[in-house]
Amino acid sequence: MAGDLWSDIVRREREGASLRAQGALRVSVWAGLVAHVSMAVLFVVLELWPLVAFNVLVSVPCFAVGAVLASRRPLLVGMMALLEVVAHAVFATAVLGASAGFHHWMLLAVVVGGLLPLLPHPRSQVVIPVAGAVLYVALSFVPSADPPPPSWVSHGNFAGMLLALLAVILGYRAAAQDVERALAESQAQSERLLHAMLPASVVQRLQRSPGGLADSHAEVAVLFADVVGFTALSARTSPEVVVDLLNQLFTAFDAETEARGLHKVKTIGDAYMVAGGIPEPIPDALHRIADLALAMNRVVAPFREAHDLRLRIGIHVGPAVAGVIGRSTPAYDLWGDTVNTASRMESHGEAGRIHVSDAAAQRLEGRTLAPRGEIDVKGKGRMTTWWLEE
Repeated sequence: MAGDLWSDIVRREREGASLRAQGALRVSVWAGLVAHVSMAVLFVVLELWPLVAFNVLVSVPCFAVGAVLASRRPLLVGMMALLEVVAHAVFATAVLGASAGFHHWMLLAVVVGGLLPLLPHPRSQVVIPVAGAVLYVALSFVPSADPPPPSWVSHGNFAGMLLALLAVILGYRAAAQDVERALAESQAQSERLLHAMLPASVVQRLQRSPGGLADSHAEVAVLFADVVGFTALSARTSPEVVVDLLNQLFTAFDAETEARGLHKVKTIGDAYMVAGGIPEPIPDALHRIADLALAMNRVVAPFREAHDLRLRIGIHVGPAVAGVIGRSTPAYDLWGDTVNTASRMESHGEAGRIHVSDAAAQRLEGRTLAPRGEIDVKGKGRMTTWWLEE
């Protein structure tokens, strides 16, 4: 249903959170890579060889791989980065004690775990930060090594964690702004597409209720028009010329239809279908349809001599059902005997003339109508019909 298209807009808005998280992840990974290279150098200076080995063999490769894969495998990289921060904090704290301040990096894991959907289950964004916070508190009680590390190591870890946290927050904010702009543009484009396919009032109803939409109308005026001679023209003319010619005609028909407040239901090949009185009732819908039929004949007149094209038009009025159908390309369509009869008026008409049912003729007061008499109509039997003239 057309609601699927509107639901798709809502879905993409919700996906913005995931896209924002990916932006924050990329910033986090690069910040982590720079931080761990710096730590490796620091540990060499302090001659803390177990931590040098951990950084060189685990931390730096982990973040280097993460920097490469962050855009393609964000969840995997997020888990890798989070596990590395946790493992590094635990290992360094076990070697140097809480006084070295490495457990402060658990706070970064808490924030990143809350920002990034690292596990499929939505509760992971609550469970991971809570677990990180508990581990942070536990590590803060690990006794210091003997001799304890210099105080500047603790201060440096805390400052480094704050800078990394600031980088994540700023990256998340920048990514959020970019994604929100992209989502706004995407939503505007989707809405323009939806308005191009459906009447404005129908779009508004679908926005309020994305489910199906169907209405019964007591009186709808329906017009079918077929371009006579177009099939023969297509056989002897290049595709580019054929498409351009049909586009000129239908563009002009669209303008005439919109000018009268009518609804173009659809085009099928070189056939054109219009309805009056949907989605909202119009008191003079049939007269507007009659005006449109006459205007369409005037539009085709210049093409008559140049390309031997004429219109065969049929009009009928009566009850019908209208609604939205389709998923990927929704359409506001019309069904019922009124539609079938209007189609029969067109197919049983004559080129260059406007064929009108008796029901429509009785409502077209003040119009010039010429009687055609009774004719056999396929699927309908004998019917009295008329010609609408200028």
